This record gives sequence, C-alpha cells and structure tokens, in this order.
Amino acid sequence: MNATHPCLLLCLLGFLFKQAPEEKLKKLSPNNRHIENLAAVLGADRHSRAVAAGLCALGDIGILSGDLFGVKRSFMSPISMSGSGGRRKGSSYKFSTPPGGGKLRKGAIAVSILTVVALAVIIGGVVRYLGAVPPPSAVMANLSVSFPGRVNLKLPSGDEATVSIKNLGVAESVGGNAPIAIASVTKMMSAYIILKDHPLLLGQQGPSITVTAQNVSTYRAELSQNDSVVAVRQGEKITELQALEATLIPSGDNIVQMLAVWDAGSQKAFVAKMNAEAKVLGLSATHYAGPSGVNPASVSTAYDQTKLADVVMKNPVFAQIVGMPQTTLPVAGVVYNVNGDLGRNGIVGVKTGWVPAGGASFVFATNLHLPASISDATGPLQAIGTIMGQQGAAPIPTVLSDALKISPQLSALVVRKQVLPADKTVGLLEAPYANTVRLVTTKPITMVGFLGAKCQVKLLIAKSSIKAPLAKGVQVGEVVLRLGSEVREVPVVTAGALSGPSFGYKVLR
Repeated sequence: MNATHPCLLLCLLGFLFKQAPEEKLKKLSPNNRHIENLAAVLGADRHSRAVAAGLCALGDIGILSGDLFGVKRSFMSPISMSGSGGRRKGSSYKFSTPPGGGKLRKGAIAVSILTVVALAVIIGGVVRYLGAVPPPSAVMANLSVSFPGRVNLKLPSGDEATVSIKNLGVAESVGGNAPIAIASVTKMMSAYIILKDHPLLLGQQGPSITVTAQNVSTYRAELSQNDSVVAVRQGEKITELQALEATLIPSGDNIVQMLAVWDAGSQKAFVAKMNAEAKVLGLSATHYAGPSGVNPASVSTAYDQTKLADVVMKNPVFAQIVGMPQTTLPVAGVVYNVNGDLGRNGIVGVKTGWVPAGGASFVFATNLHLPASISDATGPLQAIGTIMGQQGAAPIPTVLSDALKISPQLSALVVRKQVLPADKTVGLLEAPYANTVRLVTTKPITMVGFLGAKCQVKLLIAKSSIKAPLAKGVQVGEVVLRLGSEVREVPVVTAGALSGPSFGYKVLR
C-alpha cells in the first residue's frame, strides 16, 4: 500500500488533537522515545510536522505503545545526533528493516484506519449532539371564519349601489364597477382635505376668508350657466365653517372653489392633493378633475365613495354639517340641504350630486336600530350607502326615494354570533423529531358583523415559547380575527405534548 495513506491519517489525527510536535516530543514517555527519531526524519515542512503531531497523538492514545505498523523500535537509529533533539547539517540516519520484510503489515494499517475513522465518527457525533436543534415551526390551519347567512337587499334601479356597515365593511355591492361622473359628490373629498389641513373642533368657526372680486366674478359666471352656487359679495367675511356649510348643504360650486384656492394657492394644486389622498385611502377607481364636480372628468365608483364616506363621517364637524337641513350664511341668508331624506328612516347625511354625463348619485348615512345585545357591545352603529348612475326623468328625487327604501333593511343585516368555538384547531406545531401537535383556542370568540361577512384570520406565535419539549396546554400565541375595525383575539395552546429531540436524532441528524 502507498505510504501516503498512513501519513494522511496521521495528519488528520494531528489536526483533530491539535498537537504541537515540537512541544509534544519533549514530553514523550521513555517507551515512546523511538517516535522522536521518526519525527526528526520527517523534516520541518508543514505536512511532515502535521504527521509528527499525529504520531504524538497516537502515542498518547496507546497505538504506538509497542510496534508502529509492525515496525520495531529499532526501525531507525541515529548515526549521529547533536544537542538534545536538533539535527545538524550533515547528520544522517540509518534505517533498519524489521524481520519479515520492508513493507508495513496490512492488518496493522487497517486497524489504524478504523481507529481514526472511529474517532472521526465519535467526534462528529459529539458535535452534532451538542449542536443547536431546529425549533418547532407553527403552521396556520386552513381556516375560514365567517358569519352565517347572506345579504339579500332589495336594491334600487341605479347603475351601481353599495352598502357598508360603518366600522365593519361592505355588506353588499351590485351593478357596474366602471368609474362614472360623480358630480357634487366630489365635494366630500374637498371638505375632507380642508378639514385635514385646517382642523376644526365642534363649536369652532375657524379663520375668516375675505371674498374677492374674482370670487364674485366666478359666482356670476357659474350662475349664468345654471350651476349650483351660493351668493357672495366682494369684501364679505366668511368663516371656514360657514364656507364648508355653503359647500356641503346647498352644494355651492363657487364656494368650494374659493376654499381650494385659500387652502392650496390654486385649484390645480388642490386637485393634486385630492388625488394623492384618494391613493392613500385606497380609492383605486377614483380620479378628481376639480374640487366641485362640475367637470365630468371627476369619476369614481359606488364602492369607492362608500369607503370615502365611511372615513369622512368619522369627523364630527363634517358629520354635523351634512346632518343640517339648513343654515344661514352672511349674504345668501338661509340655504337648504339638497338631501331631502334627512331625518327620515334614520338617514343623517351625506351628499347628493348630478351631472348629465353620470346621472344622479347619492351617498347616504343611516343610523341603525339594533337590539340591546348588539348595541351594548358596539355602541351606536351606522350604515353607509351609495347609489350612482340614475338617469331617469327625475334623477335626484329617484335616488332619494331609493335610499329611503334601502335604509329600513340595513338594521337587520347586523348580527352578533359566535364565529369561532373553543378548542378549535387554528394551527399546527411541526418538528422533524416529534409528532405534529394541534394548536387550539382556549375559549370561543363572539363578534358583531353582518350576514355573510368574512373575517380576516391571523395566527400570531411567540417563537420564544415553542422550544421543545412542550407540555399539553402551554400557550404559544394567539389567534386574531378582524372584521373592518372590529378586532377579537384569543389565546392559543398546545392540544397535546410535544416531545423533544431523542438522543438518536441529535447524533444521527
């Protein structure tokens, strides 16, 4: 056999034991002093020094206590030595051949190989045993949580209609979903921007705005075109609150244009704010071309405007204004709300609109009448509805009438139900060294929602709490249910014990 093999093995052993041959050779026992001669022969290069280290290791573990591969201690003897272990230039060694030939015995080589392999296996096993074991991983179960039943509203004849329950989400949406001109419904976003940039509290009037000659000129031009306008006079002082009332109650196009310039410096800059806010609110099918809605390029869908109304009605100043049947302005005097449904069938807002290109639209808010079992848990609830695209002979009266028909149906949509029982499997704990363990809820979850509403489900696991082994009933996280802005959560525990990794897994993995 090639003599390189035992050298390689010795190198490996020397590396494993990290022997330093120069230091180790000085500490050899008398029985193993013959190794010193062999080590000296190997020279000073790195490969040979590693072999020497391996020899030292073998000497320590007893492999060289007697013969090395069948070579007697007389394997080599120095002809001349100088000092206590150094080799002088010109020194030489005499090799003697042991009885039986000059080749190493194959059996001894095999034993040495097996010994080194065994050591490597043992060391590798120890390293694996002491190494980090992967923690269990949590997997969410295929879980769907929804309220029983389905919405079956008798919707009006408009092209599009959407109804949402405030804070809970959209209950029903029918008709087309292509954007159409929304006319004065546009003013909801305009008022939202003004109140965002210049907030008011209930009872506050806000800063005063002076009516300019240009404002008067705009009023007269739009009046001649039969637009919806509010009378103004040059030099008139009108507060922010009064301007918002003139915008939302009689739907003054000229007033909202004045507010836009007051807020952003120009109508163009104000419209840029409107479209940026539409993106923030997720109104993906909405585009504004002006602050008033006169421009038919201001388009949206019933779904988007329902979402917007759900947001703006949370502002108490906005909600108060759109709920007013009339108001008094400095020059115009008493003006009346275009929304003739106020106070009927629970309707409390919000905005009408009409333009020939898109027909009549009406976004309305309705206060729901709920049983105590629901209202005690949620407080007052409100529904938002939008009807768009009514092109009949009397479009505005038609959408107002349709809203009155829808409103009484909305309270019956809201229910309070158990949507997730106790001991429900919501996830699994998995590990390569243990059986899968179910994760279950500790108690039932009851929520308020509407018929057919589907909840969002999320399993939250505290990774630091799922280190095996785990006993049965240990809390490892929680399951969270969300419907609109309503959120419920319940602890999640192990349904059984999760065993830790066995000795065999830790060694053989």
